[in-house]
Amino acid sequence: MASYLATAAIGNYEVNKYRADGIRYWDAIDTTLFEPVAAPRTGTQLAISQIANNSYKRLARTISVPAGGATLSFWITRDTEPNWDFVFVEAHTPGQDDWTTLPDTNGHTAQEMGFVCPFWLSIHPFLAHYQTDNGDGSCAPSGTSGAWWAATGKSAGYEQWSVDLGAWAGKDVEVSISYASDNAVQLSGAFVDDIVVSAGAGSTSFEADGDVMDGWATPGAPEGSPPNENDWIAGTVADLPPPLGETVRRSFAREPEIIGFLSDTFGPYPFSAAGGIVDGIDGLSFALETQTRPVYS
Repeated sequence: MASYLATAAIGNYEVNKYRADGIRYWDAIDTTLFEPVAAPRTGTQLAISQIANNSYKRLARTISVPAGGATLSFWITRDTEPNWDFVFVEAHTPGQDDWTTLPDTNGHTAQEMGFVCPFWLSIHPFLAHYQTDNGDGSCAPSGTSGAWWAATGKSAGYEQWSVDLGAWAGKDVEVSISYASDNAVQLSGAFVDDIVVSAGAGSTSFEADGDVMDGWATPGAPEGSPPNENDWIAGTVADLPPPLGETVRRSFAREPEIIGFLSDTFGPYPFSAAGGIVDGIDGLSFALETQTRPVYS
């Protein structure tokens, strides 16, 4: 570590210290980064979006809405790349192109499109149903048939979303809990449990009780998008993506290799020690580990 850099770290850390090629290493990882990325809200199973770039994943079902209307509610916890990857609820009349996204009446969705539009319209042209390229690097939250309502980033645990299906009163509607991502950077994704349809079939908690999906299906990405590398699954904690701490640990394990490469390129490493600290504080981003990257004077 450069001698002029000092860090005060508060919390519990997994500390690994060792010597390699004459250099002492100290690495510290916040133990909260090893916690499971999600857990079933009830029972032992939940729906898992899985991790893949360029994805447009739909968890879909046709719902028969009675004349008096209905609501679809579910619990979701999410950790998506802020402003680049989004979760939203899509709806349309089966056989018709009247697609729209539906706002969460509990306020967890918004019409912001982050930084990804208009770029991702070239990856997922279907999103033009809800977004319009303004031609100046920005987008409008409405498209050829509907409006844009979505959420991005990390939730503070489980959120209950509820969408109104009253526009299809007395008719069928196909709804999708959807997760769309751009071509780089994946976080843990989205996790759904305890879907409830207020009237009729469609409620599920994804338990192994006969029909795990209870009529929910994964139709794949819409036309124009790349095929999904993977898709929504029903699973247990064992099927979750690995926690961030495991990724950090693998990265730290490559420090001697990286310093060796840099030494071959720029000359001998000028310090006797190296290492890094990765904290679990949301929003801290790369501040601490950037401080402790190999420094050449």
